[in-house]
Amino acid sequence: MKHIRRVDDSLVYDYFGGVSQSKCVCYQCGHTSFSFEPFLDLSIQLESGPSPVSEHFLRRASMGNCETVDQILRECYVDENVEQLNGNNQLMCVKCKKKRDGIRAQQVKVWPKILALNLKRFTATGRKLSAKLVFPHTLSIKNLRYRLYAVCCHSGSESFGHYTSYVCVHGTPDETVMQKHFTVTEEKDIKTDLKSPMMRDLKNMWFNCNDSYISNVDAKEVSSVVEKAYILFYF
Repeated sequence: MKHIRRVDDSLVYDYFGGVSQSKCVCYQCGHTSFSFEPFLDLSIQLESGPSPVSEHFLRRASMGNCETVDQILRECYVDENVEQLNGNNQLMCVKCKKKRDGIRAQQVKVWPKILALNLKRFTATGRKLSAKLVFPHTLSIKNLRYRLYAVCCHSGSESFGHYTSYVCVHGTPDETVMQKHFTVTEEKDIKTDLKSPMMRDLKNMWFNCNDSYISNVDAKEVSSVVEKAYILFYF
């Protein structure tokens, strides 16, 4: 799997790259085959379709439950997600050399340093989906612990919309970096005085980035965008 991650030797894969495993088992002869696929993000389907993730989401939604990201990750990516292969969707067994009934079990084997979750808000025909998806600020996956640090949102419809982002500062930034890169456009936004208590300690503070406007927001506001969240970033 280390070889797979080295296919694209770049900083992008160093930080965002993970590896998923697919295991196929033939019911006829019992032969088991493995394949591995590198990824830069994990997709979460929000509508019906062939994906086990989407079937899982709809099953929970039909019972009146508001799905959560950690539930989907645990049941569809952490544990083996088993899909039955039969009928018109049989597997090609390399040992039998013909199509057979069987199963495909998929799970993530190597988790990335930065986990990007793509919530599929748009269908193949371009229709916008507004399904609610609750996302936690911390994720515990096996021996890893992720913290939410950014949320990309889309408001509006498939015909007209607007993108905004929420970003969390998980540490105290260097003052010279702040002077060079941090700008505000309105007095009601963050004060530009770097000696103020707010600017000296931005640890765990959330900011809303809306075009050229940057404003401080409460973490509860970030948690409330369950219908607008489009991409989630954890590290």
